[in-house]
Amino acid sequence: MEVDLPSPSVSSLRAAWGELRRCFRLKAFQRGKFLPRDHASQEEDGQQVDLSADTLELLRVQPGLADRVCRMVQADLDERLRQEVAPAFWVSLRAAADRGDPPHRCFGSAVLRLHEAAAAHEVTVRRLQRLSEECGAPCGAFGQSSYAELFLLMLRATLHSQLPEDEILEKTSEAFYERAFQVSRPSSFHTTMFYA
Repeated sequence: MEVDLPSPSVSSLRAAWGELRRCFRLKAFQRGKFLPRDHASQEEDGQQVDLSADTLELLRVQPGLADRVCRMVQADLDERLRQEVAPAFWVSLRAAADRGDPPHRCFGSAVLRLHEAAAAHEVTVRRLQRLSEECGAPCGAFGQSSYAELFLLMLRATLHSQLPEDEILEKTSEAFYERAFQVSRPSSFHTTMFYA
């Protein structure tokens, strides 16, 4: 027996979208397109908020909505990795190499910056995991059982896809990959980020 779900009102959808944007620091959406992130951040005070019970209930009862939201946040995280985190890592590594720093120092400073940049997304990843658990929308992407694992997989893939074609960085990069991703199944985001 099918149960007809009441359609949410436009105002409840707008309120939910506003909460989702603030909770996950998503881009603003206006007239059918996403605005650049700098415009989105100017509208808000930068504070992430928890989702209200009304928004969580809307995500639970509307078929597939929570899954779509999780995929949207995942895509946003992927964009941030591609446009902000990985390029900053390679620029940092290149700058240290250009200064003539020894390989271990190049590696150390770049990895420290990479860790800081990736850790800045820890709250978003934890909130995404909690949302997926509360709304019954499990991760499962690319064989990963949690969004923390998926985030780290996306980070590794993004760094690898943006490897610079540079002999000086090649040896340092090889050392980075050998050391940084030795952990095969992280027990938590925090442990992996700090001890990988």
